[in-house]
Amino acid sequence: CGGGAAGPAPPAEGAADSSPPQPTLEERVQKLEATVKAQEAKLAEVEKLAKRKGMMMQLVMQYGAPFALWYGTVWASMWFGIYGLLEMEIVSWQESLRPLLSNMGMEGTADRIDPSMGNLVLAFLVNECAEPIRFPLVLATGAPVIKAFQRLRGGSAAAAA
Repeated sequence: CGGGAAGPAPPAEGAADSSPPQPTLEERVQKLEATVKAQEAKLAEVEKLAKRKGMMMQLVMQYGAPFALWYGTVWASMWFGIYGLLEMEIVSWQESLRPLLSNMGMEGTADRIDPSMGNLVLAFLVNECAEPIRFPLVLATGAPVIKAFQRLRGGSAAAAA
């Protein structure tokens, strides 16, 4: 009568030690809450960085056409100012370019260039080289100038009514 019906086999020694203890539900919730808080902090940091880097786009989105008009006004005034200096011969490009052209073997080239057209082209090139100075200036002055212009227009509209 003996057979093998003695019940379930006892677990082998060491088998219970190999599986890690399961965290309780409360521990799992706390761990998830800590992870969510860390992600929220990272997200806030990334948003702050994006806002700082996107200052130009924020200005364009907030002020739109007035900002573009202000930038165009500053760009055109610098170009016309440089062109005026060249046309009035306060600054002469021909005297500074003659030695450069003669060193390159093109002595007669400066004489064949129309002075007015040369001034126009040179003013454009110098104006584009001034972009690293102009762009921060426009960014720094854009919002105050636009707000002042809007107040000025708002005040004149109220006076006209």
